[in-house]
Amino acid sequence: MPNLYGFVVWVLGFIGLVLVVWSWRKMKKAQTINDWPIAEGVIEISTPASDENNFTPYVEYKYKVDNNDHTGSLKIESDGTSMPSESHNITNKYPLNSKVNVYYDPSNPQTSTLEPNAGKDVQLIFWLSAGSLVLGLIFVLFKL
Repeated sequence: MPNLYGFVVWVLGFIGLVLVVWSWRKMKKAQTINDWPIAEGVIEISTPASDENNFTPYVEYKYKVDNNDHTGSLKIESDGTSMPSESHNITNKYPLNSKVNVYYDPSNPQTSTLEPNAGKDVQLIFWLSAGSLVLGLIFVLFKL
């Protein structure tokens, strides 16, 4: 009979490795976005409910780069458990016609965001999964 304990440790180690790689890539992308230039924008639409989900807000903004008009929308990642109060907090943060800083990709100005530091949760995932991976390696190496 195979060693179930060893199998579980290896599976959890693999999952930890996948999470470390995924979160590392997301953190690097967030870090790159922090270095993007900033353009002044204006909120054009700010509603607490999107077409896809009643609890996911929809925020759309316009901005100009090199005399070219661009439109962007705030991407809110929803896990399906969003609360109406969270949605209203975001729309209160971005009221209609308010001026905002728009971070845009200098190589593709149509790619933009209002929140460059959206990767804070990913840092927690990275450190938890990295710690779990190290702990798993210790268990495997020392046969604990």
